Amino acid sequence: AAAARVAVSAAPVALRQPADPFLGKISPSDTADIQGMYSAQVATPLVSIHTALMPDGRVLTYGAPIGTEAQGGLAYDMWDPAFGTGGGSHTQLPSMHNYDSFCNAIEVLPDGRALMVGGNSVAATMAYDPATGAQTMGNPLAYDRWYASVVRLPDDRFVVLGGGDYYNTGAFNNPNDNSGVATIPEIGNGTGAWTQLTGASSTIAFGARDNRWWYPRATVAPDGNVFGVSYNQMW
Repeated sequence: AAAARVAVSAAPVALRQPADPFLGKISPSDTADIQGMYSAQVATPLVSIHTALMPDGRVLTYGAPIGTEAQGGLAYDMWDPAFGTGGGSHTQLPSMHNYDSFCNAIEVLPDGRALMVGGNSVAATMAYDPATGAQTMGNPLAYDRWYASVVRLPDDRFVVLGGGDYYNTGAFNNPNDNSGVATIPEIGNGTGAWTQLTGASSTIAFGARDNRWWYPRATVAPDGNVFGVSYNQMW
């Protein structure tokens, strides 16, 4: 367990954070600080199930094309807000490797690609390059990760948390049976092999009870540890 920890010191950590291309260009409304602020609705070319802001300011979404009845995540759309909201601001690609991203997890790799894990393709991983549209299948995970979460650590490794078997939404009906959920996190650099963090196995955080395996909410705390919430459990 000790090898999986990240040392925290007083030295500043250089973040790979690009400049905000829209800072100072959008005027808030008078009540934005109280009620929030939203634009008018605009049409999108997909029924999007996930959204990720990429380092270059574009927005990646993926899901199913308009008019498609089946659930799935085989279509990708890249929206460039710099070109407005019309058709010319969107670029679409299909999943070239039949990686089904429905109900998966996503994070951004240090090189700017999107790392996708699990979903309907359960233990599969894939890296999507927004610059070229290229999709590269990665190393598989040890456990099925439908409805999992992924967190990027300060050292640019990624830890995958929770998830379970494909469409195992009724796991909570058998709270003492954890055979269909992933109670052991996995860690890796996103492009190589994944390592099981057996010392971090937890049925309290990722077990079947109350569907705690179901998209655990997790983030990196100021001390470098991973803090999370699974249903009514904080860890």
